[in-house]
Amino acid sequence: LESDNLFKNRFVDQYGKLPNKEVLRAYDLTLDLILRIAYSGRLEDSIDLGETQYEGNRFQYIEAENGAYQNQGFYLLQHRGYEIIELKK
Repeated sequence: LESDNLFKNRFVDQYGKLPNKEVLRAYDLTLDLILRIAYSGRLEDSIDLGETQYEGNRFQYIEAENGAYQNQGFYLLQHRGYEIIELKK
């Protein structure tokens, strides 16, 4: 995504290095929540949107028994030597 490259470039400009995986996860999560709320008005109403994916994260929320929401989105990866291949669901 172009916005991810913009984020990485701004991060490098401000901090002098690329963001680590925790920073990218936080960025993707924040972006996902903002877009879901903007689209649906409420996070609870956005659950029906299904799975979304960004730079390195997928998000598919389900409601747990206690009323909280859990992310069930994931990637399946396979290693072949030094190569990493994404396996499709």
